[in-house]
Amino acid sequence: MATTTANFEEDQYEKFYGQAVPALVDALRQRQGRRPLHVTYLSSAGVYGD
Repeated sequence: MATTTANFEEDQYEKFYGQAVPALVDALRQRQGRRPLHVTYLSSAGVYGD
């Protein structure tokens, strides 16, 4: 789940990058499993002018 530049809404970015990503990090820290875990995080940002 991520926002797109096609529907930019500041609150959507805040919910995803400001809340969801830190919540995922916290959940991974509290993980009880001893098995190695691989997490791939892909991010893309662009600046578009008129």
